[in-house]
Amino acid sequence: MILPSESVECPPVRLKDGFLHKMYSLFTAIYRYAVKLLNPYIMQRDTAMEKYRTAENPEAVLEANGIPIIPALVLRNTSLKGKCLQTAASMSAQSGQDDTKMQNLEEQFFYLYEWYNGKALKNEEITVAHCQRIGALLAQIHRKESGSPSEFHIDWDYYIEQLSAKTKNMDRKNVLWVGVSLLIS
Repeated sequence: MILPSESVECPPVRLKDGFLHKMYSLFTAIYRYAVKLLNPYIMQRDTAMEKYRTAENPEAVLEANGIPIIPALVLRNTSLKGKCLQTAASMSAQSGQDDTKMQNLEEQFFYLYEWYNGKALKNEEITVAHCQRIGALLAQIHRKESGSPSEFHIDWDYYIEQLSAKTKNMDRKNVLWVGVSLLIS
């Protein structure tokens, strides 16, 4: 939770950007946050606000079901001055209040996140265990999304055999692309 008394320790530090938005690291006296500045050109579109609000719904479902995500923080009463920020899960019992994740300060829309120390793995660092964990999380997400198991069957043994035969002597980082091409062909 961000307390109104927290003061910013230093100017925000620009992080590597995503494709469309800018990211910053923000240090306060007691915590570190990530700030995602939304692209102002995208936010001028008539449908932008509705699409971002719609995207917040699945995030809330995933968070409520214990799927490990880093949700945007919720700001109560949509004012930056004198208010506290909380995650959506900690506020789920309190309904009927004007709470929002997306913020607007002088027409710059942004999201605020708790900081997470992590790193992107290089291709050679990715293991089968990583892939299994990601696959399990994706399955969990899609179960929450649809509410029922998949109605079609995929013969994974067939694809594994095909992948093994085609990639026997191939560089490990190219194996994924062959696997994807098998699935979509």
